[in-house]
Parts: sequence; structure tokens; C-alpha cells
Amino acid sequence: MRKSLWILALWPALAWGQGVSPAPGVQASGGNASNTVVTATGGATARTLADIAKLTTQCYGVTADGTTDDTAAFQACKTAAASGVRITLPIGDMSITGFPTGASLPLWYLPGTTFNGGNPLSGIGTDVLEGSLNGGKWFRRGATTADIPPMIRNDLSATHTGGTAGFVIPNVQDNCTVPLEAGGLNNQVWCHQSNITSSAYGSGGHIALSGSAFRPSNALSDSNGPRTQLWGGYFEVNDQTGSAANLSGSAVGNEIDIYANGDDPAGATGHRIVLDLNIGRSNPAGAPMRAISGITLARNDSVSYFGTEISITAPWDTAGIDTSSTSPTVSTAPAVRIGTGQTMAFDASNNFTLGESSGALVLTPGSGSNPLGFSFNGGTNTINILPTAAANVAIGGVGGAALYLGNGGATYFTGSAIFNGATSGTVTVNAPAIAGSTTVILTHEANSQSQPGNKTAPDSTAAYKMQGLAGAITPASSGTILIIVSGTVVAPAGTTAGLGINYQLSYGTGTAPSNAGTLAGTQVGAIQTYENTATVVAADVHIPFSTQAVVTGLAVGTAYWIDLAAESVGTISDMGLANVSVSAIELQ
Repeated sequence: MRKSLWILALWPALAWGQGVSPAPGVQASGGNASNTVVTATGGATARTLADIAKLTTQCYGVTADGTTDDTAAFQACKTAAASGVRITLPIGDMSITGFPTGASLPLWYLPGTTFNGGNPLSGIGTDVLEGSLNGGKWFRRGATTADIPPMIRNDLSATHTGGTAGFVIPNVQDNCTVPLEAGGLNNQVWCHQSNITSSAYGSGGHIALSGSAFRPSNALSDSNGPRTQLWGGYFEVNDQTGSAANLSGSAVGNEIDIYANGDDPAGATGHRIVLDLNIGRSNPAGAPMRAISGITLARNDSVSYFGTEISITAPWDTAGIDTSSTSPTVSTAPAVRIGTGQTMAFDASNNFTLGESSGALVLTPGSGSNPLGFSFNGGTNTINILPTAAANVAIGGVGGAALYLGNGGATYFTGSAIFNGATSGTVTVNAPAIAGSTTVILTHEANSQSQPGNKTAPDSTAAYKMQGLAGAITPASSGTILIIVSGTVVAPAGTTAGLGINYQLSYGTGTAPSNAGTLAGTQVGAIQTYENTATVVAADVHIPFSTQAVVTGLAVGTAYWIDLAAESVGTISDMGLANVSVSAIELQ
């Protein structure tokens, strides 16, 4: 009776004997359900329900002989089957004019079934197919509907207590062994692989491998304190050879790759992110979540260590590390923090480092570098320039002096250093260690920019005249200046073809030339020329121009003017320069 109830519960469409009618297409006899004899309509073999514990299409007359039309029998089997029932198709080739339809979702087992001349069965609506492919187990669902349940589901409820500490009870376990083979192995062996191919659009996400770990809201209801650790994912590589990597082979804990072509423009709707780590609240109305660390690099013993903890070997075009898109919740929290005695290096050989030593920020050269280092000490408000270990020069508030010299003693400079707005400042040295007094020049690079008003056109075709732009700069350190003059050449309406203008950069000292003044100073750079190719008919034409040159060897502290020398081309005309901008930048 127990077995009869099991069969009745599992296949209600086939069960009778308690006043239940037989399924369509089935002839039945006998009273007890397990002993009931059934014969499929059109079939010759009678079977008991006990003999067909698994539903088969043969019960409904499916022949799979390649000739008989099995369409109606195929449909009758699905109609009778409840969702979740496993239906076994016969081995052979079914001749059908269509696939069965219906709301139930049975599982079809294909032990080698084809249709209409040997075609493989690749889908029966949204039903799940089970079979073999290339000698392995195979499952397939050929179509889906919205919110359809999974093809394969494994459920485990761990209800016991105790057990061996560290023992793992897996819900699903894959075991792969790659033994030592004399011939070597060139195939990659992947113990588990998930592939997804997506061409769809919409708001859904398409994920090849996903895992979720939940701690339910009532987990603390038993008052037993904090729960055991909860992990969203775990990967482990364990090289047990006891040998160095160059002997045992590479080992990688986890690799994530993205392959694509083309740019990833800022502001676009889609982005390529190799590793995306996010945090958030489980309860949107609850307190903000705080994670102690986004990425933690640690060790499981007291002696292992990294060579480089974070290694960036790919180039970038925006930033290697960027925190500019956010701000700390605590204003004093730094974007980067290093420990006491640690340094930052500025080359692969650690020849130039910046770090902390005894409460001071120290910039230190290495072997073969410029022997000048810097020390910034907030405790005494000083900036120390350290050319040697025996002496230092400092700018700060020691002894009331702005600048002092010391070698462990108290030998001071006197005076003040000017940094704000001035191109240079002087400090007078009065020290027993130095005979007499010395002047120290503190400088920074100079630059200037001006936009003079429009000047009259040159009035000569035989001699250059100055435009009177009156640009100016006073070199402060190197005496090397980049001069840039830009604007527009104006060809007034009526200016005929062949008329034009020549112009060239000029500089000098003393009084700056006036507009239409005689040629003065030194001319540098190439002569630039613009000439009308046709008569200007309707309105004035403005043609952009820019000319530049680098001038070296200028005297530091001497003022220089900057101008353009120009002459007319063809005949004298009203063609001239307008909207002029003069820029001068001192280079190191």
C-alpha cells in the first residue's frame, strides 16, 4: 500500500484503482494500483505500474521505428505527465509532425532518441531534456518563459550539530585529478566551467557564474552571539611541492580577464570594469554599512610575504590610482597612508625616495642620483636642504631668522625670503663660518601674458615696421623663454588678390617699440606670410595665425619686450593683425 501511495502521488495522471480513471490512451485492468496492468493504445504489450516506475512514451504507443507517425502518442504522454515527472523516450527515430505542448514541465530522458530521419532532439518547448553528449551527461532547455524556474537545483539543509572542525560538507562537489604522465599534457583541464553567450538587450544582467551568501534577519534570535563567518566566495591554490615557483610552476589564486576592442568613453552608458567591488545596506532603511577594508592583502602564517603586494603592469591614460571622484567621511582621513619608516620610490631601482624619519618627511637620493635631498619638519617649522650629512641649510622660524645655516650648532642667516608674487628675493648671510656677507637669490620661473589692442597695418613693402605689441617678461631662473604670439590676419573687403603681410617675432631690452616704429631688437623664428589668393568681395576676412620660438641665453633679472615686425606684400594695404595675444613662459 505504501508503494501504491508513492506512485499515486508521483504520477496522478496514471493512477487509478481508487475510483480514478486511467490516463487518456491507456487501457487498464486490475484493482490494486501497483498491480494494475496497462496497455498503451495501439500497443501490444501489457505492463503493470510496478513495471513502469518511470513513465515512458512507449506506454502511449510511441514506436520510434522511423515509419509510424508518433505525433499523437508523443502528445498524449506529455498531456498525462505532471510537472517534474521524468519521461523516458525510446531508443530510435520518431516520425512526428510537431512537438507536444502543454502547461506541465516534465523532464524528458533521451537515451539515444532522434526524430524525422536522425535529427537530434534539441528542445521540446520549455521542458528540460536529459541525455548524453560526446559520452557525457547533457541537459538542455530549448526555450524559456519569463521567471521560469532553474533547470538544475540542489538543496541542502545542514541540521546537525558538532562535527570535525574544518571539515567541509559540500552541496555540490567536483573532483578532478591530473596525474603525472610521461608524455606531458597540453590541454587545459578546467574542473568547472560556466559559459554564457548573450546578444540580448534590456535591464537584466547576464552572468556566467554567480553565488550569493545570506544571513537571515532572524539569525540572532537564539541569543547565542555572533554567527560563524559568511563568505560569498572562496578560492584556494595549495602547492604542496615545497619548492620555489621556478621549480614547481606558476600558481594563480584567481584571474579575471576582459577581452574587447575600442574605447571606453567617460560618461557612456556602458563601462568595462575588470573587478567591481561594491558595498551597500541590506535594509535600505537601516544604518549605513561600514566595511573595515575594501581589499585586504594578508597572510595565513607569520613568515610568508609578498614581493610586490600590488603590481600595475598595464598602461593607463587617466590615473594609476584615482580617489578624486569621492571624499572621505572623516575630513582628516588620508587618501594614501604609509607607516613610520616607510618610503615611496620614484623609480624601479629605489634611487629617489620620499618617506618619514624621526617625525620629518624626508626626500632622499640614492646611489648615482643628484646628491641633494630635502627634509620637511613640521615640529620646528623648517625646510632642510641636505647636500651632505655634516651641514644643512634651513628656511624657517629657528632663532627668529627666516633662513639659517647649521651643522648641528646655531649658525644663522638673517633676512627674509620672498615667495609670494615676486620673481626673486634676497637673503643676506651673516655667519662666523663665512667671511663677510653673501647674497642668496631665491627664484622661480617667470611667465607673462597680454592682449594688446589692434594695431595699424604696416605702411611699407620694403622695410619691416614694429607692431608695438609691448609684450614683456623678466627671466627669473633659466633665461630660456618660450614666446607665443597668436591672433588673426585681417584682409578688409576690397583687398585684391596678391596683397598680403609678412611678420616675424622680435625681442629686445630698453623701451618697447611703438606701432609703426622702425625695426628694432632681435628677430627670431621663421618669417610668416599670408597672401590673398582672390579679391575680398563682401566682408572682411579673418585668418587665424600663431607663431612661436624658444629664446635662450637671456639675462636673469633683465626686462625684455616682445613684439612682431611686419611689412606689406605686393602694395601697401590695410591688411594687418588683430585680436593679438602675447605669451611668454620661462622654461627650466
